[in-house]
Amino acid sequence: MSTNFFDPNYLEQCYAALFAQVQTATFAGGLKFNTFRRVAIGPDQIAPADMPALFQVPGPLHARQTEFSLTKWVFVAYWLLYFRADSTQPNPDPLPSTEAYNLIWGIMGTLLSAGPPYEKQTLGGLVYHAWIEGEIAIETTAEQIMVGIPVYMDAGNVS
Repeated sequence: MSTNFFDPNYLEQCYAALFAQVQTATFAGGLKFNTFRRVAIGPDQIAPADMPALFQVPGPLHARQTEFSLTKWVFVAYWLLYFRADSTQPNPDPLPSTEAYNLIWGIMGTLLSAGPPYEKQTLGGLVYHAWIEGEIAIETTAEQIMVGIPVYMDAGNVS
């Protein structure tokens, strides 16, 4: 599939394709998301039965032009993962951090599923490549675990 980078709906198509892609993730330990949304709400506003939950929110748009050439665009999205840990046991099994790592690795795997290892993830031909880059933040407060994952999309016509 090829798309027109100059289409006014291009950004929305990219973010929608990224959101559809993350929903194909599979996870170790039988974990699965109960909630997917493209808007962010605080973890305290989500019922425990709706967790684990994944929210996708747009990040910054980077535009760079060197000398006299076309502007290069890179879009960022953030995946925010919320889940609750069992705090009733002194030594929970699995550990909350293990569950967070399983979620992160499953999410990573969904962007690697474009084909043979090290193939570009084009989100069905919408972007040149989509990938995770930067610090993966894991925050723990009492029973609530929050993970933030930045995802970059290198924009442009793909044929």
